[in-house]
Amino acid sequence: MRSTFPLLVLLLGLTTWTPAGHSQATAPPPLKLNCDHWYEQQSLTQGEMNQCAERDANEANRRLNIIYRKLLAQFKNEPAAVQKLREVERAWILYRDADMAALWPLKDTDQALGEYGSIWPMCYSSDLQSVTGERTALLEHISGKTFLAQPDSPKTATHTEDAQVNGVYQKLLSKLARDQNAKQKLIAAQKAWIAYSVASAGLASRIADGDAIRRKISEFRIVELTSMLNPKPPEDDLCGYSHPLR
Repeated sequence: MRSTFPLLVLLLGLTTWTPAGHSQATAPPPLKLNCDHWYEQQSLTQGEMNQCAERDANEANRRLNIIYRKLLAQFKNEPAAVQKLREVERAWILYRDADMAALWPLKDTDQALGEYGSIWPMCYSSDLQSVTGERTALLEHISGKTFLAQPDSPKTATHTEDAQVNGVYQKLLSKLARDQNAKQKLIAAQKAWIAYSVASAGLASRIADGDAIRRKISEFRIVELTSMLNPKPPEDDLCGYSHPLR
């Protein structure tokens, strides 16, 4: 988990949630409940908190689409830049979907509610909001940068970050040795992350200060894998209590 929630009194309730598409920058539909600082409101039911978390995830997706379209406009006279940007975005979407499947391997099954509890739609939305926000931050770093005529050699090596990613990943595989379904989904997510990382490196090599993009991609992955390997206790993170890999 990347985001945590304070300990609240949770009431039963469930909202079925479907991941927002990544094709249109539309605003999320209005809700009749007040979702401002909803995670601090102890009067909300679990179903209402699920709805508020879903709205936050949709809003994060909307912001991502806005910056993505801004970059397409920025590089409209650079066909190579547009091509690379689209390639990376496609790779990221595949990684995002595989990552969410690895985080919640029973999401699309009848076992999800019984295994994860009524809190899980809220936690799922929080995970999605976080990974989407990370992608938005990377795109914002590219905004305003010049697309270089020739690939630029990395100024700093990323071997340390890559080794850290692999080290935590291998420990997680060992942790999931008895759960083949979760293990296979983690493997698929890691393969998708590698493909996304490689595609991003190709784009980063044509952007000024592209090293920062390479490092951030690895750093984000290290934080996520580490939080899965070393979860916070339930009193500090309710989603950690519900999470299947905790």
